[in-house]
Amino acid sequence: EEDKALFVGLNSDDEFTFNPHTLIEDKKAASIYLATDEEALENLPNEVRFKVVNITRMTDAELTQEFYDKVFGEGEVTNEEEARQRLNDYLKSSIQPRLDGKLLGELRVAIIDNNPVPLPEAFLKRWLALKEQNRNENKEQDFLSLAEDMFQNDERYIRWQVIRAKVEKDNHIEVSQEELNQEAETTVRRRLRDMGYPLPEEQMQAVVARFKTDREEMERIYSNMVEFKVLEHLKNQMSISEESVPWEEAEKQIQQAEPPQA
Repeated sequence: EEDKALFVGLNSDDEFTFNPHTLIEDKKAASIYLATDEEALENLPNEVRFKVVNITRMTDAELTQEFYDKVFGEGEVTNEEEARQRLNDYLKSSIQPRLDGKLLGELRVAIIDNNPVPLPEAFLKRWLALKEQNRNENKEQDFLSLAEDMFQNDERYIRWQVIRAKVEKDNHIEVSQEELNQEAETTVRRRLRDMGYPLPEEQMQAVVARFKTDREEMERIYSNMVEFKVLEHLKNQMSISEESVPWEEAEKQIQQAEPPQA
């Protein structure tokens, strides 16, 4: 409420100051809101002065043809019943990727459990110990014991990476630059939509372009895309039965599902 009070009653051209480090906890969201990258965000002072350029407000819309045309496209929907059906279709399409993700996560766990890939444990433990020693200032630490613990925690993840790499290589699974760029744009649009922060298309493209310069984010997206393609390939080799469930039940299953361990 105290932070909210900073913005209540402001008009165009008004100026105000706030601490961007405490007001917006999500660094990625803060970088989008403030039109800067995360590294530059870290260097911002605790008190930053802003000016209100324009103000937008959201209110309940009347269910008119003009509203339907804006939301669904001109002439696509003409009454409330059709609008509700379109929204129902949208909800189904929005939850399906989450259900697919749940299925792929369970598939990954099953593949790891049923394919005990042998690992060069001694080599990997020495490598982990050396890696930790090189990046740790405390040279007196028992890095071999640390590596032992790390290996036990990450063994399933390492096994999955070996399996994934083999499937990727044997089946020529690739992610093109065009696919990567498209997924990066989709990611930005989804984040802004989830934050309720619509942008004009020109500003949207500027945010997307800046996002693509974030090497860590792009590498993460690339890895996730390869992961998805590998799992989709493996899924297509299996016989999977489908079942229709109510929206509430699907949402419940997703929320109750534990993140797959790998």
